[in-house]
Amino acid sequence: CLPLDLCPSDIDEDGLTGVTDLMELLSLFGTACEAEDVDPELGEFTCGDPMNYHGYDYATVQIGEQCWFAENLQTTKYLSGDEISNLTTALNEEWQYADSGAYSNYQYWNLSEVEMVSLYGRLYNQFAVQDERGLCPNDWHVPHRFEFEEMIEFVGGEEEAGDALKSSPEDTPSWPGNNSSGFSGAPGGLRDFHGPFSSFGGQGFWWSQTFTEMGVVGGQGEVGFYWGFRLNNNGVSGFNEPSSMGTSIRCLKDTE
Repeated sequence: CLPLDLCPSDIDEDGLTGVTDLMELLSLFGTACEAEDVDPELGEFTCGDPMNYHGYDYATVQIGEQCWFAENLQTTKYLSGDEISNLTTALNEEWQYADSGAYSNYQYWNLSEVEMVSLYGRLYNQFAVQDERGLCPNDWHVPHRFEFEEMIEFVGGEEEAGDALKSSPEDTPSWPGNNSSGFSGAPGGLRDFHGPFSSFGGQGFWWSQTFTEMGVVGGQGEVGFYWGFRLNNNGVSGFNEPSSMGTSIRCLKDTE
């Protein structure tokens, strides 16, 4: 049985709503509420349950000892509740030279923006990944490179993992993998660091948290690392690209 909270304003539980309760509420003003990470019936989150974040229930899947989102992130807000800059309709130069977190919705003539986001999520630059306000729910994070590598190794290694990680023809959205992992990778394409959208339907890419300020690629000093799967290729490939590249995001549950 779940107890009824008949007086939620009575924070100190003295039976009255008083000055102490008001002061406690004011002390919390402006702080972010924690994302739901529990099943209201079971009392705790179990991997495989949906994970509610900013009003949307993300499917989750256990792969080895890791718990992953089984679909791409589509939030328009950081964990803090602050808005992420929407540069979907920005000029290519605006996207290329942005120096802070931003997202784009892939522009594809055959699907509406709502359909694209629902099926493939949104594309985020590396600046959004590195933003201290966080992209993922409490107790979740954008995976590091080595955490992706752990998953890839578990499902067969870099030469074979793509088939296990890609959606199958029976999934929505579909792709010619077997999805034996349950990761349900979809070909959401990317927004190139120069600005144009490309690769939709043929490739899917996912940022890691791993990045370096060493070296210069494409005229930009910060370089991030992401993984990609391709059509008609069973493997998984890693790429180092400028932070203005826009790719999909998956969240990974923190470990104890």
